[in-house]
Amino acid sequence: MKQLANSTMNAASSPLGRNELTSTEVVEVSLLLSRSQINQLANQAHRRGLTSAQFLRQCISTLCQTSAEAV
Repeated sequence: MKQLANSTMNAASSPLGRNELTSTEVVEVSLLLSRSQINQLANQAHRRGLTSAQFLRQCISTLCQTSAEAV
């Protein structure tokens, strides 16, 4: 993981899917996925009008919200 210190983004002016990037610290995450997983990810994102990165951020955000509500 690579930290990008002091990276700030304004949620109001950010592209769709980036509204969770409002903290002053952003971390880059690398994933090793199979080609079929990448293709499925891209297809699901495209169906929603999102990039793969936007779709992943949305999925992670939803998972974190669901986990927090269960506590």
